[in-house]
Amino acid sequence: GTPYFSFDLNSSSSNSVDQSSGDGAFGYLGTSYALTSAQNGWILKFNYLNGNLVNFAYASPLNATDQLFIHPFAVNPTDEDRVMYPEGNHLWKQTQMSSITNQSDSDGTTQGWAELTNVNVGFDGHEISALAYSTSAPANRLYFAGSTGDAAPIIKRLDDDTANDGEVDISIPLADVGAYVHDIFVNPNDGDEVFVVMSNYGVESLWHSNDAGGSWSAVGGNLEGANGPSFRTAAITPTNDGETFYFAGTSIGLFVTDQLLGESTEWIQVSEEMIGSVVIAELDYRTSDQILLVATHGRGMFVGEIATSTAGETEPLAESPNSFSLSQNYPNPFNPSTNIEFTLAEHSNVQLSVYNLNGQKVASVVNGSGFSSGSHTVSFDASSLA
Repeated sequence: GTPYFSFDLNSSSSNSVDQSSGDGAFGYLGTSYALTSAQNGWILKFNYLNGNLVNFAYASPLNATDQLFIHPFAVNPTDEDRVMYPEGNHLWKQTQMSSITNQSDSDGTTQGWAELTNVNVGFDGHEISALAYSTSAPANRLYFAGSTGDAAPIIKRLDDDTANDGEVDISIPLADVGAYVHDIFVNPNDGDEVFVVMSNYGVESLWHSNDAGGSWSAVGGNLEGANGPSFRTAAITPTNDGETFYFAGTSIGLFVTDQLLGESTEWIQVSEEMIGSVVIAELDYRTSDQILLVATHGRGMFVGEIATSTAGETEPLAESPNSFSLSQNYPNPFNPSTNIEFTLAEHSNVQLSVYNLNGQKVASVVNGSGFSSGSHTVSFDASSLA
């Protein structure tokens, strides 16, 4: 099902109420309405009343077919009436979502839906597996991706979602054959910056563009390789003071960096003690209060505020010190992990490396990431070392 509850960062949450039947899939909590979905693209639309979801209506396109078992959709963040819904290789467009009311057919409705056969990912067996809207600079842009087992993914961009054609092919030239696009995330402050996440093992998993797909860089960095995890989701989180942090949700937990350096990108695990090394199923970010939502497979949901400091820290910042210092690691001795603490007098890019007794570098704990002034603690896992 889809449990619905109210939550306040300063108080406990309410009891949850299941708002749908079947297997809960994608959901949307908007300003004027909410959507829940279940297997094979079945969508329910609700209105709000005193904090509750009421007056449900069947809202999926009645005549759509070829839905995925867990089927995505995307709501335009600047106009909630406009929703995009895939069918196989092409899209359906909704222009009246807030007006849809209850009707008798549980398979959906024809109200407001139009089939866009010209907005598609080609005819070579690709099915649209992920889609996402831009919010600003520009708004109303839709990114969508098609995946298939025997070819590389196809990525496209529709710059005006009021149009019925005119999409641009922005596929990634170096994407692996058979890679499955699991998620797309667009910077909420910059519609040209986008992540594409491919969830298979053994493929280049995380791709980044800052020119609306004109060019792409592989940024999985130290999480890629033969022993790397499966990527499931990613998020770009600009803060009010101009910093931007990048999060990757994987099969072994949540990771962060503040600097994308292509294949040299260094990702640091976030909140291992609280969230754990679990599958991160979805990330979402609200710019107004810098809240990141982390949905896991099996351990529920977590919320955290993105502060202007590296998210891998395990202690709050103290008053700014007057000079740089590196403290003794603790515990010491340790097996297999220890904590390393340092302080900075001002915001700095930090490199933290470990050497053996012969002066040979054996590990890079922090590789050029930015840290604010204050005290910081990072964890070092030496399980791969003698």
